[in-house]
Amino acid sequence: MSRPLRILYAEDSETDAELVIRELTRAGFDPTYQLVKTEADFLAGLETSPDLILSDFALPQFDGMRALVLVSERKLEIPFILISGTLGEEAAVTSIKRGAADYLMKDRLSRLGTAVDRALEEQKLRAQRKQAEAALRQTEACLSIVSNFARIGFVVVDLDYRIVFANPAFADIICLTDANLTGKYFSEVLPEDHDVQARPMLERAFKGERAEFEMRLPTLQGQCHCAIHYEPVLDGNNVTSVVVVTKDITARRNTEEQLRQSQKMEAVGQLAGGIAHDFNNMLTVISTYTSLLLHTNSLKSEEQQFLHEIGKASDRAADLTRRLLAFSRGQMQSPEVVDVNAMIVEMQKLLEMTLGRSVTISLLLEPNLKHIWIDRSELSQILMNLSINARDAMQATGRLEIRTQNVEIPVGDSASGHIVSPGSYVLLTVSDSGSGMTDDVKQRIFDPFFTTKSVGKGTGLGLSIVHAIVTRCGGGIQVSSALGQGTSFQIYFPHLQNIVETTYRSIEPQRLLQGTETILLVDDDDQVRRATRSILTDYGYTVVEAENGREAVQIILKNIQAIQLLITDQMMPEMSGTALFENISRLQLDLPVLLISGYITKDEIGEYSLDKNLTFLQKPFQPQVLASKVRDVLERPARDRLRSV
Repeated sequence: MSRPLRILYAEDSETDAELVIRELTRAGFDPTYQLVKTEADFLAGLETSPDLILSDFALPQFDGMRALVLVSERKLEIPFILISGTLGEEAAVTSIKRGAADYLMKDRLSRLGTAVDRALEEQKLRAQRKQAEAALRQTEACLSIVSNFARIGFVVVDLDYRIVFANPAFADIICLTDANLTGKYFSEVLPEDHDVQARPMLERAFKGERAEFEMRLPTLQGQCHCAIHYEPVLDGNNVTSVVVVTKDITARRNTEEQLRQSQKMEAVGQLAGGIAHDFNNMLTVISTYTSLLLHTNSLKSEEQQFLHEIGKASDRAADLTRRLLAFSRGQMQSPEVVDVNAMIVEMQKLLEMTLGRSVTISLLLEPNLKHIWIDRSELSQILMNLSINARDAMQATGRLEIRTQNVEIPVGDSASGHIVSPGSYVLLTVSDSGSGMTDDVKQRIFDPFFTTKSVGKGTGLGLSIVHAIVTRCGGGIQVSSALGQGTSFQIYFPHLQNIVETTYRSIEPQRLLQGTETILLVDDDDQVRRATRSILTDYGYTVVEAENGREAVQIILKNIQAIQLLITDQMMPEMSGTALFENISRLQLDLPVLLISGYITKDEIGEYSLDKNLTFLQKPFQPQVLASKVRDVLERPARDRLRSV
């Protein structure tokens, strides 16, 4: 059923507007829109509270950036998408920073429906978050009214700074074993360093000023965040005493920290997803021609060295893009049943080579470990990131221990620190004998781009990615560390129930990757298409090219017996790769399709993800990887073709 959608559209071309509305209709919406061309009309349109705002980047009388500012100034929570034919990369990034949900080029409207869906969903999440925050504020107000039943401490201090009254909650909050505080000096009940912080506020209160501040107090459970309010009690114009109200706000500060973490992840994911496709296209061209040149025999030694350096730089750029995309909620993964012990054993030699001989790796793997459901590459990334982090903390010398256990978290048990709900888990623990970390560093280690390493030594994404992966698969992660005592990461993975048999990937034997089949290659990017064609022809294939999906369909219909494989990009104007695949399927052609893309989401793949004829390959790729994937698809019978990444 079509979904109604009210749109305020800043556009001076009715033809362009009709194309956009037609694309939204095709995406399952029932759009009604108000077309405006001036700032005055745009402001009037905002009064109608539309569901969505679309805007061209450049209009005769005002532009999309000005429209974005007008929406921001009025604090309107309406999704805003820029659609332009001339939007540059710098302007696109600026629009995202200023609050735009997305941006699209007019000649690439195929992902408009997905972009609108995502923008509306994010608006819904923001609204829910605001409602939650409002509910939290309301709860705090109610708790203040019934303070006798709340965890709020009250202390009355006289002119000599002696306590004349203190309720039990105050002693409980600051973890005092003796709740009888009457007659004691206020400075006696606080640690010395905290008295230095509190005394100036108390002195201000005795001068008739109200004072508020926050203070962290050490407790047996860690740290307690306290909000402290000093209220002077007056007799005429004279202050006779001060009431100190202490509220334990630890839970609220933890919630706010989690909220900030979520917002950081969302911002990084949105920006990464926006640039990944084009960036990976460029890397595909660079890595392809670099690899092809290295296999020629006419290069000098110095020229080969230059190409090796280009290749390594391209690989690092591709790895950084993959790291950024780990934050994108819609990125497609390929989870499967995984034996964690087997993965660790497989990776042991790679870890030893990566960490160096001066790091001793110790494996303590529980027999009969239960299986988990995760993308194998993501589990490998977790192990590698934690191990490299440990090596850096040990300054390349020390002991790394990797332990696995089956654990059961019963209801009411706090052993896991409440990071996971009760149930059965596989616990992966990675511990090192390194320098450890302070509490301040420990609280920030999962922040994107936070690093204690020197400039150029780290991106600050390793632990953030680990946190994102573990959270996405329904698990939890906690860290214990102290200066000079090393660090230990405990990761809880929910295990699968009733697994009878598991098939694991084996190491692929050497095989011939040459072929003689005819392949139809579809990509709207001329550079990428030429680079991909060069790879395929080098491996012996006959390549037929098409610039778009419509041209590809016509070629297939004319050469239905000659084409053995279709390789297509996902993001193309007019017809995406999945739309092309759908058209071929409707024609009942049992033609295998290899879908390549620099960035693709689960929403874009949708119901095609399990289709026997569809295989996915991530850009950028090395020539041998593409050749191997092509042979995989061509050599498997149609009934055995399954999606793989």
